[in-house]
Amino acid sequence: TPFSGELWYMDPYYKNPLSAQWNFGMQHQISPSMLVDANYVGSAGSRLNRGGRYNVALAPGPGAISPRTPFPHAQQSFFDRSWGRSKYHAFQFQLNKRYTNGLQYMVSYTWSKSMDIGASGWYGVEGFSVQDAYNWNNDRSVSGFDLTHVLAVNWVYDLPVGRGRGLDLGNNVLNNVIGGRQVNGIASFQSGIPYTVNISGDLANVGNTGNYLRPIVVGNHRLDNPSPNRWFNQQAFALPPHVPGSPGIKQYGNAGRNILRGDGRNNFDLSLFKKIGFQE
Repeated sequence: TPFSGELWYMDPYYKNPLSAQWNFGMQHQISPSMLVDANYVGSAGSRLNRGGRYNVALAPGPGAISPRTPFPHAQQSFFDRSWGRSKYHAFQFQLNKRYTNGLQYMVSYTWSKSMDIGASGWYGVEGFSVQDAYNWNNDRSVSGFDLTHVLAVNWVYDLPVGRGRGLDLGNNVLNNVIGGRQVNGIASFQSGIPYTVNISGDLANVGNTGNYLRPIVVGNHRLDNPSPNRWFNQQAFALPPHVPGSPGIKQYGNAGRNILRGDGRNNFDLSLFKKIGFQE
């Protein structure tokens, strides 16, 4: 029953989500051992999960919350509907050199953008942030898992030292000890994931919970040299103005969803192999 308690509810007309995908690209063989790929990849989602807290007040304001809701007899509760939409566009590039002359490597790069409305996952996870439950199209922004740049490089290199490898040291012991070595590596670089600046508490007095309210933007939040101690300019944000005639009640802020990004990630994996034949 929605009259006496707060639960998770589902739209009885909830529909299965739809996904459309398309792509086109070009492939060119530069040499017998080298291939290059360039592709455009796109997708669109519809009827996606849109969660959030509903039957909250229609707008910020003073006084009791229930009389200002669409259903005054019911509680404010979480309600999921299949109203979400998403889009993804990407340029994907790959350079692949097959193993020849002791060397193999691959370079992959993706430049992409993923956008959705209010939520990037199920039950309000992955970048969920809906400020106004009745105007959630205002929360269309990059997805919580959006990565603008992703670069990955891997290689295998047989060092040209030892018998039959280019540089023969002329001594069986030296060839066996120094030769037969292989250097491998994987390096990956990616952009940081986005996040939202929120204000804690129900300062708009609408019956919502969590950090739904956002500040207003009064300056540039970007810093030339961000650090872990000061990642963005805090002075670029301020509390929203109050509702006219109600100094203690705040209006909705104009800061967008997922307008900030965390630090990117750089990862390196290196290995050195020594191959030893049974006769050695």
